[in-house]
Amino acid sequence: MAKAQHAALVDIRRHLHRHPELSFQEFNTAKFIAKTLKGLNIACQEGVANTGLVALIKGKNPDKATVALRADIDALPIQESKERHAASPRHAVDPIRIAAHIIVAL
Repeated sequence: MAKAQHAALVDIRRHLHRHPELSFQEFNTAKFIAKTLKGLNIACQEGVANTGLVALIKGKNPDKATVALRADIDALPIQESKERHAASPRHAVDPIRIAAHIIVAL
């Protein structure tokens, strides 16, 4: 299964890396994550604290156990080196950390 998902996860990471958004400005990032979750048949509540979202995945025994995952979705206001592979076109932010957070949560 991991090999089958690899290409999709790489595409998601690349998209997030190319479209970083600073804190409290992540409207498009949240929409992208919601669309991705809905594509996986995972319902989510959008607009949490304006730019956040919450997804709920119910397992076989949802009354017995709960697991919570959290991921930052905002990019840091750090200048990214243009020499890096696939550098973000938005030069005022560093999207690497965010892409990793979101990929791990997905």
